[in-house]
Amino acid sequence: MLSQACKYAIRAVLFHGVESDEGQKYGAKKISEEFEVPQPFLAQLLRTLASIKVISSIKGPGGGFSFKYIRDF
Repeated sequence: MLSQACKYAIRAVLFHGVESDEGQKYGAKKISEEFEVPQPFLAQLLRTLASIKVISSIKGPGGGFSFKYIRDF
């Protein structure tokens, strides 16, 4: 059985894979609203995914999280 955190992480990666075009970024707020997940919890999961290079993260204005395409690995 998968933990709730694991389910949210899988959904966030799938969201990026399905919804985003190359280079398009989404903030934790947008994704948390989409999934009705607490934003701080999802932000922590997204930071973890970015640290292991499953998704990309850009800080600052205009930043956010984006899907890491296969050719980027």
